[in-house]
Amino acid sequence: MSFSHQINKKNNHCIVSLQGNLLDKPSAAGLLNDIDNLVADNQKSFVVDLSGLLHINSNGLNVLISILTKARNAGGEVIVSNVPEKIKPLLVITKLNTVFTVMNNNKSAVGALKTEK
Repeated sequence: MSFSHQINKKNNHCIVSLQGNLLDKPSAAGLLNDIDNLVADNQKSFVVDLSGLLHINSNGLNVLISILTKARNAGGEVIVSNVPEKIKPLLVITKLNTVFTVMNNNKSAVGALKTEK
């Protein structure tokens, strides 16, 4: 399965849903371009929903870090939610669970974004 994304723009945040296999940066070029455009429009708080993600590797992790960097450079934040069980160990091994705020669901992630402000 190839990689795709969907962005649901709300008032003060966006929910970015990832689906499929995030295995290389070129397949995520559209996602990164969309994030750049949103940040340019002063949208800087994101919930990245991983529930539809089947596989991710180091290149895919770099894409997540790029999103985090873009948001934080703009004064915003990224919260990761709905991490599939088979992807959780990868976040722990790479210690990205200490870099990202990780929440169990989108509702709690949005709540955490609101308290960040």
